[in-house]
Amino acid sequence: MAEFKLGRLKFVWQGAWTTGTAYVKDDVVRYGGKTYVCLTGHTAAANFYTDRKSTRLNSSHVKRS
Repeated sequence: MAEFKLGRLKFVWQGAWTTGTAYVKDDVVRYGGKTYVCLTGHTAAANFYTDRKSTRLNSSHVKRS
């Protein structure tokens, strides 16, 4: 996994979002062609949109080319 450090910010690329995976704050995942940053540590729900709506994940608005 790639680790990115930007000053005090640290992101860890986790790849595709996966049900049942334990994510920690600042993990970065991909789902549906978009990139998301984990805001709080949690184990991924069975449905991506459950995590998204609970504010565990925040869209980083990064477009893949």
